[in-house]
Amino acid sequence: MLKAALRYPLAHWRGDIPLLPTILGSLLGLRLVLLWAIPMLPFWSPAVMAADMGVFVWQATGTLRAIARQMRTRPSAVAEVSGFAAVAVAFLVSLPPHLDRIAGMHAVPPPQRPPEFSLVIDGATIRLSGPISFSMSAAFAEALEQGPGLATLELDSPGGRVIAARSMARLVRERGLDTLVNGDCASACTLVFVAGAQRRIGPGARLGFHGYQHRTYVQLVDVAAEEEKDRAAFLDRGVDPGFVARIFRAGPDEMWFPDHAVLLSAGLATGTAP
Repeated sequence: MLKAALRYPLAHWRGDIPLLPTILGSLLGLRLVLLWAIPMLPFWSPAVMAADMGVFVWQATGTLRAIARQMRTRPSAVAEVSGFAAVAVAFLVSLPPHLDRIAGMHAVPPPQRPPEFSLVIDGATIRLSGPISFSMSAAFAEALEQGPGLATLELDSPGGRVIAARSMARLVRERGLDTLVNGDCASACTLVFVAGAQRRIGPGARLGFHGYQHRTYVQLVDVAAEEEKDRAAFLDRGVDPGFVARIFRAGPDEMWFPDHAVLLSAGLATGTAP
């Protein structure tokens, strides 16, 4: 058995093995095994490619000799065409694993995407800036878990996901955090701001409001009901009902920025910051 196994490579090389076992076993069968194994290697080098190409030369040479032997003993156009086609297929499938590795070695790594939001902890203050998203909400929740001494949330956001903002607002209420705006806090950001126990605005602060819009062809959300839900959240924080009635009047692509006097008199902001 062992002697037969040791004689097999030489027998194939000479073309002594019948054509069908040569094609199915030595050529295509072994090539499929290598096609699976090469990408699994933890390393790759030109030497690996050279070794695999050496194996292919052995495979192709033995197959071509088996074809010639077949044509001498039992000529068959089908067998001849099938043999040459199998060699061509084996060659074509040998290349992709190596080309992928070569391309990977020379590929330029894609540029790192800048984070969509910023979260900075400064003493007892946590500063959030950027669009409100579910990832921001998750990062905010994690920061609160790791920083039990946090007392103030400073916001600078153009708005974003309403559901994510509601989740953040709930955390602000549960932790009794104060909220602060020194820049812009618009749209969904105001839901987080109004959840603060004390709500302060700096000299350059702007709070922006507008109506909701569901941007899909199929109406899956009752926009009026969602606006009513958030009006209730403002009223629950003691904001003047007249002001609350105004906050969603601007169109979805517009923005209402009340001045500081209006924000303070309506009770949306409870104080100013230097």
